[in-house]
Amino acid sequence: MTGTLKQMMKRTMPGIYRRLQQTRQHYALYRLGRKLRPVEEAVVAANGLAVQSGPFRGMKYINRAMGSALLPKLLGSYEAELHSAIEKAIVKQFARVVNIGCGEGYYAVGLARRMPHARVWAFDIDGAARAACRKLAELNGVAERVHIEGACGPEELRKLTAERTLVVCDCEGYEMELLAPGNFAQPQACEIIVELHDSIDATISGTILARFSATHEAEVFEQTARDSSAYPGVRHLSAEQQRLAMDEFRPAGIRWAYFVPRQATAAATGG
Repeated sequence: MTGTLKQMMKRTMPGIYRRLQQTRQHYALYRLGRKLRPVEEAVVAANGLAVQSGPFRGMKYINRAMGSALLPKLLGSYEAELHSAIEKAIVKQFARVVNIGCGEGYYAVGLARRMPHARVWAFDIDGAARAACRKLAELNGVAERVHIEGACGPEELRKLTAERTLVVCDCEGYEMELLAPGNFAQPQACEIIVELHDSIDATISGTILARFSATHEAEVFEQTARDSSAYPGVRHLSAEQQRLAMDEFRPAGIRWAYFVPRQATAAATGG
């Protein structure tokens, strides 16, 4: 289908165009699933269902991921761009963590394990994701500290940010609406790690960075390639299988930011 025909169909027959796109996406995912399944089986057979490296090394895992790729989580290469930010946050041992868009619980449960005194609020609008997160929390013995809920709007966020809090956010563009200083009870008491979906709206990064510029220092992380030699869990795979195992299948234009309150940054540097 040519670009001109696509635009014409999108404009004149939007319903048919959306169904056609969904059909193409479903077929692509089906083909991808067929290619990934033997790779997943090989990795699990060799290493078991547990995270092998990274900040959540040793976390027991379930056999599916919600809205993301499973194998990078098992290998410990998932969002490797953020590993330094996650470790910096863990050292601070927050008593409260709010995870918006928790999926099956990679961050919610991983942070509960690494911060044994923290209580974690995990939000996801997908009921299947909430059920998977509950299962993962139980599997890792942290269910009593992980509170799983549905949608997180400004009211819920305000209630949970009246004290020192780590917010971890991956909500597919909803960060544009949710992450504003006015939606935090005490914005300068909070650190924020957020995935910025510029692939959905090219203005997201610039807007959110500007919103918090007066109160927070921001460290921005761009997507980087993975080095398979850094992950022993793929050494037994072929080069093509290694590529598939470590691919997070992200669109272009994804980045992350780690916001730290300016007074905390000044205190850490003696300023």
